[in-house]
Amino acid sequence: QSHPFILGFRGGMYRLMWGGSAIAQPIREVEIGDVDGDGVQELVVIEDQKDEKQTLGVWKWHGWGFSLVWRSMPTLLQDLRLVRSGDRLLLEVGIVER
Repeated sequence: QSHPFILGFRGGMYRLMWGGSAIAQPIREVEIGDVDGDGVQELVVIEDQKDEKQTLGVWKWHGWGFSLVWRSMPTLLQDLRLVRSGDRLLLEVGIVER
């Protein structure tokens, strides 16, 4: 399991921004950003699944843990990035071809 803890550097000190309960699947890659435009950042992850496949998941922080907002179908994923395009934040992820 993965227990994500996100630290921030504010006022010359590091402090815990998010931290809490385990996410169901092991996290391979992570980005943080406001992907739904509500003014609150989400945790965006590539999660390991069975059969060497991964899913892309979007999680919302709820005070002491995360709630799943959306998860893709399992496939082979890599290279997660959030990219600003004008006033939008886009998810970029590579699909591995075999």
